[in-house]
Amino acid sequence: SVETAEYVQSCEYQMVRTYTVTDECGNSSSITHTIIIHDTIAPVISGTLADVTVVCVEEMPAAVQTVAELLALLQGDAAAIADNCSDFASLTLTSSTPDFTALCHASYVRTYTVSDTCGNTTTITQNLIFEDNVAPVVEGALADITIYADSSCNHILPTAWTTVADLTNAGLEISDCNLASDVTVSDADMTVVDACTNLVVRTYTISDSCGNSTTTSQNIFIEDTIHPWRQPIADT
Repeated sequence: SVETAEYVQSCEYQMVRTYTVTDECGNSSSITHTIIIHDTIAPVISGTLADVTVVCVEEMPAAVQTVAELLALLQGDAAAIADNCSDFASLTLTSSTPDFTALCHASYVRTYTVSDTCGNTTTITQNLIFEDNVAPVVEGALADITIYADSSCNHILPTAWTTVADLTNAGLEISDCNLASDVTVSDADMTVVDACTNLVVRTYTISDSCGNSTTTSQNIFIEDTIHPWRQPIADT
């Protein structure tokens, strides 16, 4: 005769089969046969994850936290996540995202790991890409400045601003996720506006750490307000 006992654990199925041999006189001997079935099959992930491309680190989405959320990201007509033994609700998800040390033109790989209740795992990766080709955005305008020539028609231009903070204090709104703190400045050659006024256009270049830049300019007018002067004629 054969008797079978089954023992089911979360990750192991065990069957103990007992064979009993009996002779015509009723004497018997038994032997057991243990059959153990282990779950060593990893979950199956079908589909792919689209690359994520952003300009700023603040735009990079955080890793999803659940298998259901990961499934929603998968692309492909047959996108699915399944396991041979564990039901979908019992599958768990972990992720690993590297530190973002370069933010201009760089690529990183995020890894998702799906585990079943028996510790079998499957991974899928997603490319995270930074492409900052966007120049700083400058809103507003710098006010014109008027200075005056001295009696010898000489003048001294006002000191230029050197930082983004200076320009912000002067009334500009400047935004960029990788903005450099310093600005560069150049003064164009003086041009004649009219008989009493000259003009110097000062240009500020605002850059980010990725090599993108924007310029803004300021007009500096130099006026002659000194009356003609004549030396008195001595009496004769």
